[in-house]
Amino acid sequence: MIDPPLSVRPHAFSLVELAIVVMIIGIISAIAIPRLSASSEAAAQVAMLNDQRELQMAADLFAAEHLGLLLGLERWGIPANATLVTDRLIFASDVDGAPTAGALFGPYLHAVPLNRHNGLRTLRVDGAPAGADTHAWRIDSSSGVIAIDTVNNNGNGNGNGNGNGNGNGNGNNGNGNGNGNGNGNGNGNNGNNGNGNGNGNGNNGNNGNGNGNGNGSGNGNGNSGP
Repeated sequence: MIDPPLSVRPHAFSLVELAIVVMIIGIISAIAIPRLSASSEAAAQVAMLNDQRELQMAADLFAAEHLGLLLGLERWGIPANATLVTDRLIFASDVDGAPTAGALFGPYLHAVPLNRHNGLRTLRVDGAPAGADTHAWRIDSSSGVIAIDTVNNNGNGNGNGNGNGNGNGNGNNGNGNGNGNGNGNGNGNNGNNGNGNGNGNGNNGNNGNGNGNGNGSGNGNGNSGP
């Protein structure tokens, strides 16, 4: 039997070639996955802002059709409870803002939009400032403004730390002192810690050598996004 020419013989990948392919795939994944994750988070935030605008438009339309009665207020001016506010949005209501089947005004929404950060659809009136993460949305009864009740934790924080260190060195014929200063900076989401190290060389004193080391650490807090 005649062997096939070398050019058509089956060729198996070597371990080196396979290792190179795996390494290239790993590098591409390391670059692509964080970008895809960031894009997904950005898209979710844009969708949240669109839902917020839709809610605000519904609240404004309610006020316009009810002779200036804000969505978060009772007719006599006290804050409404969350159940009434929700019902005003998704059911028809009369001129006094009371949910009534077959009434002239509304409904303004099919359902309260989902908060994509905490998975809730609930709405609260007043209380803690927006960002408490207890509900999906918060309405200010006195102004009618609706806000997202979660925070976007993509803020950046900077931290600076300074450290001073003193070192003493003993020489055969004398003593030497050294001082060192260190600075550290930390940047990151939600304010990561920054650490800095400083090294100082001591002046010789009477033939003695001294070295000083200084350590600095800094803490940074990140500002929350919208």
